[in-house]
Amino acid sequence: MNGFALIGIAVTLWSVGSGIIAKLFTVPALMWYPVAAAMGAAVVVVIILIKESPRSLWPQSTAARWLLLGVGVTVLINNGLFFTALQITSVPVAQLTHYLAPLFLAVIFAPLMLGEKPTKREVILTLVGLLGLSIVLWPDLRDARLSVGAMMGAISAVFFALGNVFNRKLTAYGVSGLPAAAYQNFIPTLGMAPFMLWQLNQGVQFTSGDIWGAVYMGVMTMGFGFSLFLFGLQRLKKANHAGIMSYGEPIGAIILAAIFLHEPMTAYVIVGGILIIGSGVALVLGKD
Repeated sequence: MNGFALIGIAVTLWSVGSGIIAKLFTVPALMWYPVAAAMGAAVVVVIILIKESPRSLWPQSTAARWLLLGVGVTVLINNGLFFTALQITSVPVAQLTHYLAPLFLAVIFAPLMLGEKPTKREVILTLVGLLGLSIVLWPDLRDARLSVGAMMGAISAVFFALGNVFNRKLTAYGVSGLPAAAYQNFIPTLGMAPFMLWQLNQGVQFTSGDIWGAVYMGVMTMGFGFSLFLFGLQRLKKANHAGIMSYGEPIGAIILAAIFLHEPMTAYVIVGGILIIGSGVALVLGKD
């Protein structure tokens, strides 16, 4: 299976999580996230034991070890900032600033750190995808003001893009996507666990919906989703291709919410969705 197909499956799993499953949670995101991430790490470790060797979690190359740690830390900071932004500002502002990541990747990090010179076509497709997302979120964005949350969303995008670069660099050391997926779950589990324990100490309790939601997010999104995305990323010729395709997550979440939760499907969603999906299709059809 090629990289585009693997990333497409991962994006679908993420869309289900953010479009439907997220509605089950009654506790703060930084409280359920470490629980889900711990489950995701367990899934990935089992896959490693079946397909690879436990030694792959600690490569011989010191540079590869640092890159794996970098992957985990970027996810910790990225998701920590993004979920905090969702709590303190509007969802449109947080999402739109967070999805600046493909722009940062295509025009800054990939050229500087990977030597991947962006083509005019790739920059245009990235801008088209961002324009589509802007249209989808525009009704709410018009009434939102820049805030600390928006700044957090933009900073999270920087770490999202940087994490993609680290993953690409791992291919030079023969490291598969599985160890990277394990670190993407394990390090955030450790980093966010203190907040979860503090919340429990304050009397916040998990409901049955929270537990089942964490199971899906951990097993399907963070376990299989992360693994498939990283496998796909390492099979692509250019890192920014994955960034452009990741625009499918927010539009997929909106469509699923409209179908299963009866949320309204507006003209903004339809037009923006065409631009987002169109940029991804054009990318796949025009891959070299």
